[in-house]
Amino acid sequence: MNPQADVQLLRLGGTGILWPALQSGQIAGATLTPPQSFKADALGFTRLGDTYDAPYQNVGIVIRKADVEERMEVWVRFLGAMQQGIARWYEDPKLAKAVITKYTKENDPEMLQKTYDFFSKQGGFTKDLSLNDEGIREILTFLASTRLPAAKNFTPKQIYDKRILEKLKK
Repeated sequence: MNPQADVQLLRLGGTGILWPALQSGQIAGATLTPPQSFKADALGFTRLGDTYDAPYQNVGIVIRKADVEERMEVWVRFLGAMQQGIARWYEDPKLAKAVITKYTKENDPEMLQKTYDFFSKQGGFTKDLSLNDEGIREILTFLASTRLPAAKNFTPKQIYDKRILEKLKK
């Protein structure tokens, strides 16, 4: 399929906008994430593909290089809090599902469980906040093929800095 010729691409927003537009027939297709992708499956929508088993850097925090040293202690505390939040996700599934409900408006217990399982096992957060070079490489490849051709000139290690993570481990 050629996106420039075969379909009209619309930039509408996130899943909260895409899912209702798809359900109502206002759009013919959308990229969805759990729980909406599971709901679409259950309602008989046709899945054209998924990237669930492709390498992916799930969570990333981006700051300017110039701010790393200057605000190191702030970043260490921030990442420490993030790490505690991820630990809580795994330790307290009930709370995690309440958060999913709050932000997705999904109340179906089966969909909540499938979504929690997905983000805990398949698309999970790394407890140690480790980086995934393959996932970052996939993002660079995607960017190079779409909006940022210069991304093809970078390797994953050229675009991240582990100094904050190293301080967090101490």
